[in-house]
This record gives sequence, C-alpha cells and structure tokens, in this order.
Amino acid sequence: MHRKTIWFLILSLVALHLTLYTLHGSCGGPGTTGAAFLKVGAGARAVGMGEAFTAVADDVTSIYWNPAGLNSITNIEASFTYNMWLLDTSQSFIAYGQRLTQESVLGASVIYLGYGSMTYMTDGGVSGAAFSPGDLAVGVAYARQLKNLSLGATVKIIYETLDPADAQGSSLAVGFDIGAIYYPEKLPNLTAGVALQNLGTPLKFVSEAPLPAALKAGVSYKVLAQENLEGSVIADLIVPFDNKMALHAGMEIWIQKMFAVRAGYKTDSMMDINPLAGFCFGGGFKWQDYCADFSYTPAGELGNPIRITVGAKF
Repeated sequence: MHRKTIWFLILSLVALHLTLYTLHGSCGGPGTTGAAFLKVGAGARAVGMGEAFTAVADDVTSIYWNPAGLNSITNIEASFTYNMWLLDTSQSFIAYGQRLTQESVLGASVIYLGYGSMTYMTDGGVSGAAFSPGDLAVGVAYARQLKNLSLGATVKIIYETLDPADAQGSSLAVGFDIGAIYYPEKLPNLTAGVALQNLGTPLKFVSEAPLPAALKAGVSYKVLAQENLEGSVIADLIVPFDNKMALHAGMEIWIQKMFAVRAGYKTDSMMDINPLAGFCFGGGFKWQDYCADFSYTPAGELGNPIRITVGAKF
C-alpha cells in the first residue's frame, strides 16, 4: 500500500481515539444527546449500502455524510429524498451543490423530520388541540480540492420542537461537520475518508442536551472496473459519543453504468426488535444527468423505512 495512504489511515485511527477521549465528556454519555433526528440517514443511495458512505461521498447527498465529497460535483447538482420512516414519522431531505471554481464547491441542505399529528392532553385527561412536532436542520457547506485530498465543512442551524405551546418546548442550536477524503495516486481504486459530525452548541429544554456528535472513518475499494460492470465494497467505523462503537459495511454494483444494486449491514441496529434489523437493501437507475434511488431497511413492528431519492445534474 502506498506510504501516504498508510499514514492517512494511521492518522485517521489516531484521530478517532484522541477525539473520542477528549470530547466524550462534553458530548454526554449514552443516550444523553438531543437532536436525534440528525442520526437518521439522509439519501437512499448511502442507506442502501449500509450507511457506509464516508469514503464514497461522490454525489450531492455527501453534504450529510461527508462534506468533502461535494468536490465530486462538476457543475450543479440537486436531489430530493423522501423517507417513510418509523411509525407515523417521515423525513424530507433537500441537497444542492454548485461548483464555484475548479477547486471549490458550495452546497446547501435542508432536513426535516415530522412526527405526524398529536393531541394535547390536559391534566384531567381531556383531549386538547392537535399539534405537529418536528425537527429542522438547515446547512451550508464548502468543499475544496487540494491535489489528491478533498476537504469540506458544513455549518447548520438546528431547530427542534417538542411542544410549540411551551416556552421550553423548542430549542435552537448551531452545529458543524468537517470531513476529508483522500484519493491515492498509485491506488486509483481506493479512497479513504474521515468525518466529524454534529459538533456545536447544545439544545436547551428543561436541561441542556448536546448534539449527537460522531467520528467516522471509512474506506472504499473498487473490486470491479470493467466497461459494463463496476463494483465497490465499503466499510465505515462509527464512533458516536452517546453510544458504542459500530461498523457499517456495504457494497454497490453498477450494471451498464445505468442500473445499481446495493446491500449493507450495520451493527448499531435494533436487533432486539427484528433479527433482520441492520440489513439494508437498495437499488438505483441513472440516465444521462438524472438518477433515482431507493432503499429498504427492515425494522419489524415499528415499520420498514423506505427512502426514495431523485436527483439531477445541470
């Protein structure tokens, strides 16, 4: 393996451990973070391959997974994802990216998670008015290419609403993501990436709730590189500061550069609810500058989330 690649991977692992021990105290222990909706994967393509996308990140949805991947955009790219998530909840994700110069790209995104309609209950148990809680994150990202290294960062405003009628029922926070992707010159089939997500100010309800910070490191290797058949295997190491370390792994196969088949597995899934939880499946279709992707993740009685993404390049 090329020496620069080895050093990049070593430094990534060192960063994982140093950041974990340095920031864990300020990010809360297990289950103590807020803005949990930021953990819900955005974009059908990445979810279909087990949410292992840190080193892949080669489309506009990378603004969520690793902002360094925005440098893959050649001109203008946009996508919309609708996620029929658990129970009555749903997620919408809009991503936009535009190349500014030969070395830089600017992006923007909106994530909204709605919890459906709920009804207030008074102290006497009588139903009150209906309300619809929801969570929102609006982000702006910038990425820059430095030879075979891509760097990116995102700033986002996070708004979470639990009870719109209560002065302490909503909160605002500012979050940050940073990431890097390395493309070894002598190993063109290999990419390596790191991303640090959801640093920032805490949400404040009755008490403070830090953002769900996580450090991710991943590699992607193209095992098939034929004219009409391409295939990659991907693996991500996930270090969340509110939970245990996890592994995400997946694969993606492109046929005739038009049809995609994807599958993956996550170790941080709800295995106690459904033995199939953790498996991810998906597919896609690409024609000229347009694409459509879907993913399916079994979750038992809670529901089986289906994501649909449509995108275009201009």
